[in-house]
Amino acid sequence: GSQELYIQTSPGTFATLEIPALTNYGNRIVHRAELQLQQIPDPSSDNIYTAPINLYLDLVDTPANRWKPVYFDLNPSYLYDPDNQISGYPYFPFVGGVDINYFGGNLRKKAGPVGEQVYYNFNLTRYVQQIVTKKTRNHKLRVFAPFSFSYPQYGSSVISYYNPIAYGRVKIGGGSNPNPAYKMRLRVVYSNIK
Repeated sequence: GSQELYIQTSPGTFATLEIPALTNYGNRIVHRAELQLQQIPDPSSDNIYTAPINLYLDLVDTPANRWKPVYFDLNPSYLYDPDNQISGYPYFPFVGGVDINYFGGNLRKKAGPVGEQVYYNFNLTRYVQQIVTKKTRNHKLRVFAPFSFSYPQYGSSVISYYNPIAYGRVKIGGGSNPNPAYKMRLRVVYSNIK
């Protein structure tokens, strides 16, 4: 519900996102589900605080009050199980890491309303399809700009990420931002099943 979110590279800040409309989303074929985050440009501070190179998105595991990796979309070339229940599958795609070309979260730039604008997109297609088809839980999401992170419920592994430590801050529009150029949204391209 926030109009503005400030994301700072770790050990910085994060934002918790909810997409309640996915909970009872009708059965359909999801061709693309993309979370779009738009920078709110501020010419007075954008040259001082550069935007993080990469953002990361994971799931809030509410009953355990912890976080876990996004299902399916981190790297489609490597099998992993964020619930850590399938024998032989790691909880994170350690071998291939996060495929940022597929999953997204990498900094991009475009012409905006007041000059150059930074934006980030996340591919959540397979995750959303699972919610739609199998009625799995619609988790809250955490977006942040890590240098590294871990999931202590699974082990002591620290996962390095693509950001320099404490480098970058970005102000992005939240879901209730009144300006459509900055508003965060989940864009879903789908076909109805007949």
